[in-house]
Amino acid sequence: MTAPAGSSFLLVSAFPWIPESPSQNLCLITVSGGDLWDNGGMPSRPRRPVAKEPPQPAHAVLGYARVSTGHQVLDQQLDALAAAGVSGRVFTDTMSGTRDDRPGLAELMAYARAGDTVTVVALDRLGRSLSGIVQTVKTLGERGIVLRSLREGVDTSTSTGRMVLGIFASLADYERTLIAERAAAARIRGRQVGRPPALTGEQVAMTVRMRSAGESVADIGRTFSVGRSTLYRLWSSSGELPDVAMISPDRGAHR
Repeated sequence: MTAPAGSSFLLVSAFPWIPESPSQNLCLITVSGGDLWDNGGMPSRPRRPVAKEPPQPAHAVLGYARVSTGHQVLDQQLDALAAAGVSGRVFTDTMSGTRDDRPGLAELMAYARAGDTVTVVALDRLGRSLSGIVQTVKTLGERGIVLRSLREGVDTSTSTGRMVLGIFASLADYERTLIAERAAAARIRGRQVGRPPALTGEQVAMTVRMRSAGESVADIGRTFSVGRSTLYRLWSSSGELPDVAMISPDRGAHR
């Protein structure tokens, strides 16, 4: 507020708790150099602007749904997620839960932020193995993302939900221990551990002879019901490489 220099004003106090005399309710204001001065000779203090806090981003409620094959539909899971209040994006996959390269789950993990909530119809939508499910849940928890599972009633924002997931983690560790013990016992007995080979040693030798005789890789693969990459891998690991020099150039070594 500015006023001509030398001007004076009487300001009536608005404090009703000072009733002794009317003079105590008067304050002389003198204008000097365009600034307001009170009767004590001190300039009035300008008000400081109040800093506004930036708006906090709203936490998203996301969803994830998965089916194993294209013959299945996602409608039932999507309806359940909508009924549970999932208002954000829903990420989906149509492939087996045993695969680690699911694009929908990878996109969800990249999109979710701390404070968000990820909702699934059941924990097995996150994966088929218990250890894989626990690892996904652990990753979400470390990033401050809440997980809700409708079927199991798990909610990691509550102490009960965290306790249930702790039990699952213990079971997953127990499962890994059992698998390791069984594999060790099988090796001691000389048994095959893991997935059996696609072809026996005799069959691999036969594929080498067929290839050296001029048979194409595609024909050999159809004969033994294996793919091209499997044949090349078996030849490389066994050390029995076909004599491709015997094949005429017009047929090609990779036909």
